[in-house]
Amino acid sequence: MREKLLQVRVLLFVFILLFSLPVCVRADDSGSKSTADAKDGNRLSLDLDLYFWPVDLDGNVSAGGQTAHTDVKFGDIIHDLKMGGNGAFKISKGNWFLSNDFLYMDVSHKNSANIAPGVSLGTTLDTRVFTDLVAVGRQWQNPVAWNLFMGARYFYGRVRIDAIGYIGPPNPEVVAVKSDDWVTPTIGAGVNLPFNNKLSLNFITDIGAADRSFNWEAVPTLCWKFNDMFTAFVGYRLLDIRHKEDNFKIDTLMHGPIIGAKITF
Repeated sequence: MREKLLQVRVLLFVFILLFSLPVCVRADDSGSKSTADAKDGNRLSLDLDLYFWPVDLDGNVSAGGQTAHTDVKFGDIIHDLKMGGNGAFKISKGNWFLSNDFLYMDVSHKNSANIAPGVSLGTTLDTRVFTDLVAVGRQWQNPVAWNLFMGARYFYGRVRIDAIGYIGPPNPEVVAVKSDDWVTPTIGAGVNLPFNNKLSLNFITDIGAADRSFNWEAVPTLCWKFNDMFTAFVGYRLLDIRHKEDNFKIDTLMHGPIIGAKITF
């Protein structure tokens, strides 16, 4: 039931994003035809970030009293990925903005190891993670562009650990499955340091905490602005997730290079 609800949430988010895009563009167009004051202070704009994030997972996960170490490299994730997606958008009006950043990943990774002569252990670790950060903030640009924001990050995590020990005939399979969702209040800041009218260094960081939960993120990127509509960026992203509830635990650092483009409407 929980998995179906998660799928419904993802689909609703995609539909909202698709329908909000033309609405914001129309609002922006109508504003451009109004007075000069409306152009400066009341103009709506939309930034849509499309990016590729090859992720490594490092840490520990637990389900039903069973613990597994996650050391899954990007090459393994490409091979074992069932489904994944990410993206972000920001709607601005004057100095205020509303932003949303989401990530979904469903990975099944298999391992086998000889733990003693004639004894091997095969394990399958299924990890499913969904995060969605919704925030409101204020931005300034005099002379360096920077912003402050606050909001909440929603998490959903599911861990399944299967282990089969072989001593002659296979022993019965050990299965542990646990899932949980939680929300952490989050605050953050961003700064953009221009080198010239094309090249700039951008840095975003945020931190969130709640009862039995803690997360932080850092995203430095180098940006190249082609024109007023298109900006390309490359950098590195780190997202640390820590949560413990009953027999469920996620303590994982997701990190890797990031490359993408920002489209401004």
